[in-house]
Amino acid sequence: MRNSEPYNIGYNEGFEAGFVEALKIISAKVSDESRMQLAVNCLDYLPLPKIIEHCRICYHRAVEVVEQSEFVEYVKDKFDSYVENDGFFDQESMGRIYQCRVESAKRDIEDTPPQEIISSSKILSKDLKKMLIEYIEEKEKASSKAEGKGEIIMGQYLQMGICYRLEVDKKRLDKLEGTLEGMINELNKHLDITLYEINETHEEVIIEIKETVALEQLLEFTQFLYSLYPQEQRDTDCFVSASEMIGELSSLKELVELAEEGRFPCFQSNKIVDEIKVSAWRSLEIKNFLLVFFVEGKIFMEGYDSFLRFIENNVRESSKRWSIAGAFKCYID
Repeated sequence: MRNSEPYNIGYNEGFEAGFVEALKIISAKVSDESRMQLAVNCLDYLPLPKIIEHCRICYHRAVEVVEQSEFVEYVKDKFDSYVENDGFFDQESMGRIYQCRVESAKRDIEDTPPQEIISSSKILSKDLKKMLIEYIEEKEKASSKAEGKGEIIMGQYLQMGICYRLEVDKKRLDKLEGTLEGMINELNKHLDITLYEINETHEEVIIEIKETVALEQLLEFTQFLYSLYPQEQRDTDCFVSASEMIGELSSLKELVELAEEGRFPCFQSNKIVDEIKVSAWRSLEIKNFLLVFFVEGKIFMEGYDSFLRFIENNVRESSKRWSIAGAFKCYID
């Protein structure tokens, strides 16, 4: 019975279900560093997407997990040795065969543990790592392009930063019978609108933070926020490097370009689609562009709106020294 297929299938499914449940419980209670180590240890047991989700790590952390991992190379069997040494295939043909293995391995990423991919596809660990990192980067790009509440990919992430630009479709505003003055008044409940310049094109209302505010206050404000964050070595290195680079820039455009490059996990750019009330029953879609300081793993909770406002209010209250704190926003996206 123990060697039968029904037993093996049931055992494997039961093990995975129990393992995943335990992983969720542990990940919810441990530090970021511990979740990283958990993720590394899970590479033998779970596919990469499930590891990212259940260990609650964001994309740049997932890349670090792959880079830190030491996979066991596959052991050649008699058939492998025969094919390589018989001389039936030339070097070019052998290369094509190996490339087919790599392509086959790519199709297994979403449902096969990484270590198992090495043994089943017979590829080198260095190629597996490259493949996994490319997969993560593709998912990250897809996530950053996703708009709307129905297009969340691989979980939601707590994001905190400065809202440097807002865009509103004038046709939508007119359709909802809203006015520019009414919209600005509503926005002022969520942001300090005096920090922004308001401009109109034929199609949009564009609200952008004043360049003088960004250049005069962003560096000190980010350094203050970084100082409130847990001071793990990996994070502090990022904080120092990002602060140095921010301090060298001389325009809002350069700051935004640096964030869009994604060079620093602690200084990135993101666009989030939100809504504001224009009447008791009508809401207007608004695009928020953020300079993101912190991106944290998937949030397992509901009704988090009050919690996020609590974070915003606390940051603003503790940062009254800088008027730019009035532009601080916090989202899960």
